[in-house]
Amino acid sequence: MRVFICVTILLTTFIACAEDGKIFVKSEPVGAEIFWVKNTENASSSESKGKTPALVTLPIGEQKILLKLQGYTTKSILVTVGKTITKPDVITLEKRTVNMDVVFEEGWKVLIDKMQITDVEGKPSLTPCTIAIPLGKHEITFAHDGWVDMIKQIEATENGGTVVEERKPAKGASKALAEKGTGLLVKQALPPVEEKMFLADLQTTAVRVGYGRFDPLSEITVDGKLSSKSFEVHANKQESVFVVYKLDGKYQALVTGYGFSDAYRKYGGIFTFSVQGDEKKLWESKGMTGLPRENPTVTIDVRGVQTLELRIVMKGQKMDDAHTIWIGPYLKSLISTQVAPVK
Repeated sequence: MRVFICVTILLTTFIACAEDGKIFVKSEPVGAEIFWVKNTENASSSESKGKTPALVTLPIGEQKILLKLQGYTTKSILVTVGKTITKPDVITLEKRTVNMDVVFEEGWKVLIDKMQITDVEGKPSLTPCTIAIPLGKHEITFAHDGWVDMIKQIEATENGGTVVEERKPAKGASKALAEKGTGLLVKQALPPVEEKMFLADLQTTAVRVGYGRFDPLSEITVDGKLSSKSFEVHANKQESVFVVYKLDGKYQALVTGYGFSDAYRKYGGIFTFSVQGDEKKLWESKGMTGLPRENPTVTIDVRGVQTLELRIVMKGQKMDDAHTIWIGPYLKSLISTQVAPVK
């Protein structure tokens, strides 16, 4: 009896170990905290796995990890863990930026840390304007031909804000323009103003579907009309499904419909749709069955959101009927690169 018990314990231990693999996670800069996103049927939770660089043990298969570092945008990636040590490329983190209004006399060029700010067309941004600037302390310079440079120390915080220069300029030579100190500060140009930025036109950073593949360019019939900007995310009773996008805090609101396409008439479960921003729940639907047919629309505030996640959770038995869709989801732009002159 004792021999049988020992063999059973050893065999169980071997099987458990065989289900895990290792991945070497590196980031630039180093020191980012690694989180493994563990998904259950109803929700997801994360577990800290140390700081980069680190050799992390995870279950074999496709896994989702997050990298977090103060002052930088949270990075969400999918990795495939194998039986041998997986060594993906170095993960580069981007500095978090905030939007700041710059108010001064009209027509002055703006330099941040001696680098000239340009708009989306590559032209110098002129005051008054709005810029995206990395968190932290910076030197802002206002430059104009025939006038002495106006220099000011500022600090970009989480709340963004407004930079106002109230001093009167003096006639003279501009050192900043004489030195030709130009160059595009990384991530300074904001996207052009658009009434709608469809998620189907944006690149995803992470996707998990319960069956098949994710195709944002497919055509779906909703309420008798063909929609090329809607997409199906097949739900899964075993775990939640999701689509993730990187917003960088550039948008004001998400407008989306949700529900079921016209092609499927029977549904084998209860479905809950939700939207998360930077891992915080922004909105959640009631439980839906598809009968009676419901395809409501919701508007969600996403101001300041860096990472947006559309998630669906299913409770039920019939996987083959889990054809859930997001209907024409689009983003409203937060702000333009150039604003009207202040009167």
